[in-house]
Amino acid sequence: MYKPDTLGFDKIYILNLERRPERRERIEKLLAELKLDYSIFRAVDGRKLNPEKLAELGVTILPGYEDMSLKR
Repeated sequence: MYKPDTLGFDKIYILNLERRPERRERIEKLLAELKLDYSIFRAVDGRKLNPEKLAELGVTILPGYEDMSLKR
């Protein structure tokens, strides 16, 4: 019986945004073809974060930090 490979790592983790299902499909096809063992986790979508949500999660922003893509 063949055991899927992890390329020498303990585990292969894939993070994927819910709004990008095509990326998940593409990486799953590739990893299956390569016969690699992996786990996929839903990534936190930074576009959905706002100051209220960050406060709810207990996240504080470093002084002077600015998100380059969202200008916040």
